[in-house]
Amino acid sequence: MIEVSPSSSYSYVEDLWIITTYFNPCNYQTMLNNMTAFRERIEEAGLNLIIVECAFNEQRFTLSNSSKNTIIIKVKATDVMWQKERLLNIALSQLPKSCKKVAWLDCDILFNNSEWALEASKLLDRFPVVQLFDISLRLPKDQKIYRKGQEMPRGQRNIWKSFASIYQDNPKYIYQGYQQHGHTGFAWAARKELLLKHNFYDADIVGRGDELMVHAMCGAWYSFCVAEKLGKTKYHFNHFIKWAEKFHEDVLGQVGCVSGSILHLWHGDIKNRLYNERNVPLHISNFDPENDIAIDENGCWKWNSDKTYMHQWIEEYFLLRKEDD
Repeated sequence: MIEVSPSSSYSYVEDLWIITTYFNPCNYQTMLNNMTAFRERIEEAGLNLIIVECAFNEQRFTLSNSSKNTIIIKVKATDVMWQKERLLNIALSQLPKSCKKVAWLDCDILFNNSEWALEASKLLDRFPVVQLFDISLRLPKDQKIYRKGQEMPRGQRNIWKSFASIYQDNPKYIYQGYQQHGHTGFAWAARKELLLKHNFYDADIVGRGDELMVHAMCGAWYSFCVAEKLGKTKYHFNHFIKWAEKFHEDVLGQVGCVSGSILHLWHGDIKNRLYNERNVPLHISNFDPENDIAIDENGCWKWNSDKTYMHQWIEEYFLLRKEDD
């Protein structure tokens, strides 16, 4: 692998809709630029796309519609936290009856496989869930092409195999940690009926909800990754298990994988994501999704408790990410 470029165009498929979310409490320009690049090829292909944009308090909405096949749903939230899966559930509720298959994508990726949507649709006739790439490539700042040997921050990986590509041959790796089982995020698709039945697990309020969902798909909730993420807080774990057991019954580890690479657009140094540290305030505060958060009148999460330390830390976390630096 010497050089990988994003495909200049994507193939159209009728029965697959794409959903994504956009919430940017710190108004990072990089996030907006990435969303623009992400949308461009999808809209040029005429693929059906729903974006749920969430603005906080007095923050202005920033996205505008530029395609007849794109729907932008705008919602307001009062409390800053990770709203991704909550917003995905809003998008899910707005899908038309004609939609049979759903892809949920992070809005900072580009595909090098022009047939990814078509391949996903075909695979979903065999599998209930598929991951939409086998390799992810993290790009440096201001780049859209991956080149072997390009400089990245020391100690940071820029190439990841996808979870689905590893799981098909080595299912036991799911119990060994993120480095072994591969990347669980970025781009997935499922049958709409499956998602409507269970919804996305949306009580992950600091991010990486895809990791919990993947472990639920495969029945691996007693694993290193889940324990690290949820800690010893029984409230969060029990809440997750209640959802995960039912989800697993309909997936049973049947996870397909679309061929090709995705290019992950830069949005800050990865060390500033604090992947290991960001869950600690939830553990300290005994985060309880049943009582600490509630759905507001717009369908967004709001605080439902007075755990001030947790509330303040999560709001500050978005500043700590420094996604323009």
